[in-house]
Amino acid sequence: MLTRVTNIGQNNNTINRLTLSQNKFLELQNQLMSGESVSKPSDDALNTGKILSLSRQLNDIVTYRRNISSAKGEIETTEGVLSELTDKLLRGKDLAILASNEINSEESLIAIKNEASEILETVKNFANTKYNGNYIFSGQNTQTLTYSTDDDGNITYQGTNTGDYKREVKISDTIEVTVNVDSEPIFGSYDANANSGDGALGTLGKFVAFLEEDPPNTEEIRKLIDQFETYSNESTKARTFLGTQAQMLDVQTSSFETNEVTLSEQKSNLTEVDLVSAISNLISQQYALQASMQAASSIQMPSLLNYM
Repeated sequence: MLTRVTNIGQNNNTINRLTLSQNKFLELQNQLMSGESVSKPSDDALNTGKILSLSRQLNDIVTYRRNISSAKGEIETTEGVLSELTDKLLRGKDLAILASNEINSEESLIAIKNEASEILETVKNFANTKYNGNYIFSGQNTQTLTYSTDDDGNITYQGTNTGDYKREVKISDTIEVTVNVDSEPIFGSYDANANSGDGALGTLGKFVAFLEEDPPNTEEIRKLIDQFETYSNESTKARTFLGTQAQMLDVQTSSFETNEVTLSEQKSNLTEVDLVSAISNLISQQYALQASMQAASSIQMPSLLNYM
C-alpha cells in the first residue's frame, strides 16, 4: 500500500511538472509571437503597474495635445479677425480725417460714406465670427449670436457680460490657457435712435450717421478720429494677450513631444521582448518540456529545432 501511495505521489509530481513546463513553454511561445513580454497582469505584476502608469501618462498627453490643437485653432482665428479689425479701424480713422475737411466735394463725401458703410458691415461680420461651430466673441455664450442688428439699425451685444467672458482650456495637469478675449470693450454697441455708442461698432455707426446729415457733421466727425485710434489699440492689446496664450501652447507642445518619446521608450523597454533571449529561453523550455513528457508518458515531443 505504501508503495502504491508513493507511486501516486510521484505520478502527481510528474504531471504537475509537465503542466508547469507546458504553461511556461506556451508563455514563452506567446511572448515570441506577440513581441511583448507582458500580455496580462499575472505575467509580471510589478512591471504591469509601471506599464499601466506609463500608458495613462501617454493617453493624457494625447488628450492634452487634442485640447492644444483646438485652442490653437481658435486663438489663431481670433487673432486673425482682430488683425483685420485693426486695419479697418485705421482705415476708418483715415476716412474720418478726410471727411472732416469742409471743402470735400459731394462726390468725395458720397464715396467716403459708402466705404464707411461697407467697413461697418464688415466689422459686424467680424463680431459674429464662428470657429468650430462656436461664436468666438460671445464669451461663454458660444451658441448665441454675438451681435444682433434690429430694423432701426441698433447693434446690440448678446454675449457674456464683461467679467464672465473667459473660456479656459486645460493643456496639462497644472496649466490652463484662455482662448478668447473680452470682446465687448473692443466691438462695443450702437444706439441708432440716439446716434450714440462705443467700441468699433459704435464709432463706425456714428461716423456713418454724421456723414448722412445734410450737410455732414464735420465737427462731430473730428471727435471720432481719436476714438478710431483708441479702439484699434484695444484690438492690438487683445492680440498681444492672445499671443502670450499661443506661446504657452507652443511651449507645452514641445514639452509633450519630448515626454512622449521618453515615456514610449520606457514602455517599450518594459514590454518588448529581447528576441535572442526569448528564442534561447524557448529552446531551453522545449527541452524541459520534452523531459517532463518522457517522464509522464515516454512519448517524445517533436523538437522545435526541427522547425527552425
